[in-house]
Amino acid sequence: MAEDRLMAFWVAMATDPMKHEAFLRDAEAAIAAAGLDAAERDVVKSGNARTIYARLTHTALPSAPPASASLPGKD
Repeated sequence: MAEDRLMAFWVAMATDPMKHEAFLRDAEAAIAAAGLDAAERDVVKSGNARTIYARLTHTALPSAPPASASLPGKD
């Protein structure tokens, strides 16, 4: 399953220093070695944490980020 490949890729990046180093040296080669398809490659290459999270958790991204609230005393 595609999500399993993508999750396995991120787990490997977080837990295997050699794979992480290989990714830092040549991201394209590391992505290809992981067997990710074009859509998965786009998610990885986006570098966007929200997009990655949404893909891994099967959640939809909101159309716009929530409005930020001002901190107390910072008006």
